[in-house]
Formats: sequence, structure tokens, C-alpha cells
Amino acid sequence: MTEDLQNITLYTERLTLRPVILEDTDWISVRSHDYEIAKMTLSIPYPQTRANVLRFLQEWISQAKEGTDYIFAIINTQPCGLIGLDNIANGTAELGYWLSRKSWGLGYATEAAKAITAFGFSTLGLDQITAGHFIDNHASARVLEKVGFHYTGEICHLVSAARKTEVHCKQMILKQEGGG
Repeated sequence: MTEDLQNITLYTERLTLRPVILEDTDWISVRSHDYEIAKMTLSIPYPQTRANVLRFLQEWISQAKEGTDYIFAIINTQPCGLIGLDNIANGTAELGYWLSRKSWGLGYATEAAKAITAFGFSTLGLDQITAGHFIDNHASARVLEKVGFHYTGEICHLVSAARKTEVHCKQMILKQEGGG
């Protein structure tokens, strides 16, 4: 990956998406320490700890240098969540995101997801982006549908770090326009 992509910042009408940095540890720790957020993600544990966030940030920053993950802080007037493309390989990546509870219902997730999928297709040259949502996460399903994702028909069973149990997940896909 080039240095330019490590430092790329994306702008939407209301949001700034910038790469995460170690200095984000404290606000991420505070905002993601909410069971209602954590239970809808695969990897956020509950309770959330600063040490856990720091470890994840160190991994993400390392993976960004390798070009396999791009994780961005979502910022309106203040940081309100994270969004990223990860597991980038063979023209495919996976979309993941979360927002602090105060930012729910404002359209930020859809706006950020549209920006990062456009980045994935135009800048990273991806052919397709996958995403999934737990079957009880209707808000995330709506976000992904608004962005243009379609269900694959696949339902997987993943262990939620917060719930500490297996949860059913519906898989979705977004293909590059003009792609197969």
C-alpha cells in the first residue's frame, strides 16, 4: 500500500472519515462500551476495555500498512463510530461499522457506507464488497439495502464477542457496477 492510501481522508456532506490512529483509543473505548452497540457487532466484546481497543487499533493500523484493512473514524462534530473495509483480497472486501447510540437514526451509517464502498470500488479497485448483519439487527439491514447491497441467501452462524453465543447472520453483497 502506498503512503497516500494510509493517510486518505474521505468527506461526505456531513461526515469526515479519517484513518484511525492510536490516539482514538479513549473515545472508541467510551463509545463502544455499550451493550446495545456491542451485541450487534461480531468482534466488540462486552464489557469493552481500553486495553482491548488499543490492541485492535494496533492490529488495524498494521493491516492498513499491508493494504488488507482500512478502518476509518466517522466524525460529524465529534467522533461517533468506526467503519472499515477488511479482509481485502482478490478484489473483495468486507464492510463493517458501528455508531455510538447518540448517532443512531441520523443517516450517518448510510452516508459513511456509501462513501467507503465508493472508495473501495474506485480507489482500491474492488469487484465486490460483502457485509453481514445479525438477524435481529434490522437497522443495519436497512443501511445495507439503502447502499445497494443484496442478500446472497446465505445465513451463517457466528459467535458474537459481546453475546458470547452463536448468532445467525444474513450475508449480503454489493458488486461494482458493470461487474458480473
